[in-house]
Amino acid sequence: KEDVLEGCRDYPEAERKLYEYAHNRLDFDRAKNEVADNMTDAFNALTSTASCLKHHPAVVVPTSPDLLFVPTKADRDFVN
Repeated sequence: KEDVLEGCRDYPEAERKLYEYAHNRLDFDRAKNEVADNMTDAFNALTSTASCLKHHPAVVVPTSPDLLFVPTKADRDFVN
C-alpha cells in the first residue's frame, strides 16, 4: 500500500490512472449490483406468480373455444 502511495507521489500520471481505475471499478460494481437486484426482483415476481397459480387454480380462467381459433386472411377470404 505504501509503495503504491509513494509511486503516486513520484508519478502523477500513475495517480490519475489509479483513481480512474478505482472510479471505473466502483461504477462497474454498482452497475453489477443493480442488475443483480433487478434480476432478483423479476425472479421473485415470477416465482410468486407461479406459486399463486399453482396453489389457487380457481384463479386461472379457462380459455373459451372461441378464443382458440384466430382467423387468418385466407379464412376471412373463404367466408366472403
